[in-house]
Amino acid sequence: MELLAPAGSIETLVAAIDAGADAVYFGLSELNARRGAANIAHGELADAVRLAHQKGTKAYLAINTDIAQREIRLCAKYLELAAENSVDAVIVKDPAIFKMIPFFPSLQFHLSTQAGISSSMGVAAVRDFGFKRVVLPRELSLEEIRSASSVPGIETEIFIQGALCFSVSGRCLLSSWLGGRSGNRGLCASPCRFNWRASASDERLFSMRDLCLIEKIPEIIRSGAASLKIEGRLKNAEWVAKTVAFYRDALDGKDKSQNLDALAELASYAGRSLTQGYFENKLDELTGDSARPGSCSQEALLPPDSRPTSIEISVEKIKDAFHCAFKCGSFSDQIQISAGKSDERRLKDFTDIAEGLRLKKFQGYPPVELTSPSPDLKLPSGAVKQILEGLGKFMHSISKKSTGHPKIKIRPELQEMIEAHSHGYSADNLKSVSDAPNLIRFKDWDKFCEFRKNSRECTALIENPSLENLSSPANDDSTKCAVAFPPVIYESSVDNLSEIARICAQNGIQIEANSWDGWKIAKVSGAEILGGIGLMVLNSMAAAFLVEKGCLHATASIEADDEKLRDLCAASSVPIALYVFGRPLLMISRAKLPHNSGKCDEHFEILDRSGESFHVSKESDLTCVRPAKYFSFDGAGLNDIRVAVICADAPPQGQAQTKDPRNSLPEQMKRKFANAELK
Repeated sequence: MELLAPAGSIETLVAAIDAGADAVYFGLSELNARRGAANIAHGELADAVRLAHQKGTKAYLAINTDIAQREIRLCAKYLELAAENSVDAVIVKDPAIFKMIPFFPSLQFHLSTQAGISSSMGVAAVRDFGFKRVVLPRELSLEEIRSASSVPGIETEIFIQGALCFSVSGRCLLSSWLGGRSGNRGLCASPCRFNWRASASDERLFSMRDLCLIEKIPEIIRSGAASLKIEGRLKNAEWVAKTVAFYRDALDGKDKSQNLDALAELASYAGRSLTQGYFENKLDELTGDSARPGSCSQEALLPPDSRPTSIEISVEKIKDAFHCAFKCGSFSDQIQISAGKSDERRLKDFTDIAEGLRLKKFQGYPPVELTSPSPDLKLPSGAVKQILEGLGKFMHSISKKSTGHPKIKIRPELQEMIEAHSHGYSADNLKSVSDAPNLIRFKDWDKFCEFRKNSRECTALIENPSLENLSSPANDDSTKCAVAFPPVIYESSVDNLSEIARICAQNGIQIEANSWDGWKIAKVSGAEILGGIGLMVLNSMAAAFLVEKGCLHATASIEADDEKLRDLCAASSVPIALYVFGRPLLMISRAKLPHNSGKCDEHFEILDRSGESFHVSKESDLTCVRPAKYFSFDGAGLNDIRVAVICADAPPQGQAQTKDPRNSLPEQMKRKFANAELK
């Protein structure tokens, strides 16, 4: 069984390998879900893979974010780099990469937990897309892991240690809603760790305990999972080394007498209690204040910044030469300078040179620290000049390796496909965002039925209908309608949803798929499929993949800022849907909120730090968080965009049903996701 460790930097990668990891995973500077880590510069990738392979360790590259239209070529270059450097597997999320899989036969592809596969149906779906492994979400129970791992022809990977998100994997929009930092783009600001106001008190309502399954290793070994993953690309090398060694000993059956001390040390790092609740199918007592009794301040709990804090220059005189070594994080170089003969009066004190460099500011670089084992060393001015020239070259090499796009060619057949999806046209994409919606979403069955009787101009979509409702004679109506499958489908609901899909197929009712699990169920039934918000896309290749797999349209990401939305719609050659009005699901969780806080009611209101209001509710036994106000595209200045489907939520209870729900509410929120993405 594979032990898979995080590598947020070269230093951490080496620590994980030395501690006994069978495989390491890491990201490059962009397109990975932990852009806040130091990460591996594309110029360091060859060294990272070489270091791993020298010790018999596998190297996995994460390219697991939603990919914008302008990032498609960068993504392809990352895949070319992975193939060129013999990366063992690439961990991905975006359907655009699904289309690229056939171009890279030497690479294995693993589907990220960000893709939200939560049942055997989803595992079977992506196996047929060419994936060799699925990373399962953290919130599955042992029995659910067994079911997902029973699908033949594909492996599963599970998390065993690390941070837990309140929202289920890949389904959180809260960070981008609050400040333009999308977790699906690797920029999560962790708002679930903030204080929230409920019932006149502030508390960390959504802050989860940390996952720790060390005591469940025997059961995990029998679960059918192929790989055990430690979360922690934002953690330092020391924590990673200790955690890997801890699990290495457990997997190797070594003495467990030190487990309690090791557990306490793991917990103290983040200042959060540990849990194995999801694994045991226990959904309560998972959240609460993240600070442990007697722990340090919140600032002190944050992981140390793994980025280099200085450029180190070490100078030592050996015989007739000065040996000068440069180091900055994982980058290093060295030069040798002839000492020669110098006039004593022209020699410079080493301490004076070091102080001058320490005070000098180099724009875009950390401070320079000059050290020597001989602090009374004296240097000739010529040697000082050569050291400074060497420093300049070293800085330039860091810049070339750390920034910009890799200098690598995309294979011609892949380049041709990318070009074909860069300037598309669809005769279906004719509607403006100011046009009346032609797809209205309902939660209430009676309002859904009433709307269908009175409106023949657009599709009525119902969320979470019962089998009884769908089978009733009242459902016999010629108006177009659709059923929205939930964004998360667990094994226990597969049979019920399969029966709903069968009825939909029989009666010409479309199914909106909001996960690959739901897509598979709908596909098996033969019903027409709509690509919903749960499968939202940020680029035209992803949209094309959904349509190739039978979806009548793909829905644009509601996190897209104006630029990204325009890019997607201009490039797409398939029908695009756009959600222009409503209260989107910002978080969805299996975790039950604390009973002792009075927050276990079916519906209640909370406030963020700025006073903005949100509604928390129970929907199908899941905790859901939505904004209190409806957002609207009205006044967004996007009338130049053309799409095929304008989607809107129905107005709330008590409001009249109109052709355009945006006319029903006097108070609406401006489009929140229009915030420019923070870089």
